[in-house]
Amino acid sequence: MHRLRVMIAAAVAAGGWSCRLQQSFRCEVDDNCADMQGKGTCEPSGYCSFDDPECETGRRYGEFAALELAGVCVVAEDESTESTGQPGAEACDDIDNDGDGLVDEYALGNETCRGCALSEVDGQPLWACDLPSGTWADAQRWCDEQFSAQLARLDSEALRAAAAELAATLADSVGDSGYWISARYDGSQWAWLDGTVIDIDALWAPGQPERRSGEDCILVGPDGWRDGFCESDQLPVLCGAP
Repeated sequence: MHRLRVMIAAAVAAGGWSCRLQQSFRCEVDDNCADMQGKGTCEPSGYCSFDDPECETGRRYGEFAALELAGVCVVAEDESTESTGQPGAEACDDIDNDGDGLVDEYALGNETCRGCALSEVDGQPLWACDLPSGTWADAQRWCDEQFSAQLARLDSEALRAAAAELAATLADSVGDSGYWISARYDGSQWAWLDGTVIDIDALWAPGQPERRSGEDCILVGPDGWRDGFCESDQLPVLCGAP
């Protein structure tokens, strides 16, 4: 857990817990990037750049690119970070550097990204993020769009302990509601996204579940799991590998 604590501390020091994530815009074609002068390029990263003679390539990412790219000069293609397939090469650049199908996950030197604290527990990457807004369903889509991930599935005791520790850190800045994870009530039982039933009785926080109408999604807090309204807005999210 020591490494996890170090990563959390780094995220707090970087301000990852005290501010909301910047809304970014993804493009598909150059026309999506037209500015007032009708110029703009949709880069391979999926973000817009605009003419800037101060950059070696003549292009600079716009303000609505990913947080780490916004305002940064576009690098030449032969200098850009491509997927190397080498474990540990991942960086916060919206690219699958290590070729494992995930984007911007934890690696040495890559411990925060887009306002998220990155960690790895039992070989499983985790992204602990404070969403700008969104329901449980929005959070699930966001994990996929940002990291090719999904809401976290906490199958092991180590993963559950790590999630609780992250939630305890989060409580210092945004309260103790906890993180959305992928568990939800399917009408008859609590299950993960793939339908696997969860043995949940020993995981509830004190006084939980409340089982009010609509409280069909799970939040992980510092003291255990709690049922929450799936349509609740502006709650933190814990993403994990699919």
